[in-house]
Amino acid sequence: SKEILKTIDVGGGSHHMAVSADESLVLMTIPSRGGIGVIDVESQTFEKIIETGSVPNYVVAAPAGPMVYVSNKGDDTVTAVDTKAGEVIATITAGVRPDHMVLNPDGTTLYVTNAGSDSVSVIDTTAMRVVGTILVGETPHGIGMSASGDAVYVANTESQNVMIIDTADS
Repeated sequence: SKEILKTIDVGGGSHHMAVSADESLVLMTIPSRGGIGVIDVESQTFEKIIETGSVPNYVVAAPAGPMVYVSNKGDDTVTAVDTKAGEVIATITAGVRPDHMVLNPDGTTLYVTNAGSDSVSVIDTTAMRVVGTILVGETPHGIGMSASGDAVYVANTESQNVMIIDTADS
């Protein structure tokens, strides 16, 4: 029917969104509230805010399990959140102004564009730490991954190009 079923107030300007792997939650960054908003899909209600850091920008859900990752532009961090427990598991220092993110197919490696340091942080999601930094073009923003996980594509705004990263050794 392509009609709006419901409008849910989240108490601030929502930005990027993700759906949990089990499809029970919708999560959105709310920069003005310093965290992610949580909507329960079944009840279609706004449940709470989980504080993640300063100026949360982007959220990505793990392909399995309850984990989501949030980039926080205001404090140069990425926050790992267990949505089932409703709590922050780890806060990881990334590059300057972390922006968009993508997970590899099994959810063990997170790639984060850092718009302020012209780099991509490579985060091991098991160890919850940065395991590499790849210098890319000026002001990296968008990021995508091949279905196989063999390549990451980075859109560099100021360089006006896209770089391809071989993930075999990342």
